[in-house]
Amino acid sequence: MKHDKKTHRLIASPKTVHTGFFDAALPPVITIESGDAVVMNSLMLMDGQLHCGMSLDELITARQFYVDRKLGPHTLTGPIFVQGSEPGDVLEIQIQKFILADCGVNYHFPGKLGIGGLPEDFPSGQIKAFHLDLEKMETIFAPGI
Repeated sequence: MKHDKKTHRLIASPKTVHTGFFDAALPPVITIESGDAVVMNSLMLMDGQLHCGMSLDELITARQFYVDRKLGPHTLTGPIFVQGSEPGDVLEIQIQKFILADCGVNYHFPGKLGIGGLPEDFPSGQIKAFHLDLEKMETIFAPGI
């Protein structure tokens, strides 16, 4: 039986995101039919606390909250349940459009925190914001690069 395909909106909020873990037991935040579309947004790491212009100290404080709770930093929107799907099913997902924010952040933590990639090789931390030109789809990494 065919159904009229619907478009659902899933807005990232404290009720629709979880941070730092995957868990199949989480209840779905929306239920859709196969073939429906979902327009959704996401937050930057650590429940959206990561933002352009934040200092390294602010980043460390924000991240420590998750480290203390043994959680990762990734903020995940969902889960979404597809009506009629069962454990073990393979679902096809097609991303029709992806819209970037106009700013991104790259960082590494001071080595003393013992988290992140190669902490022993990077004793001091760093954070850098990249402002994106969404028309040209480019950013300036550093002058001349």
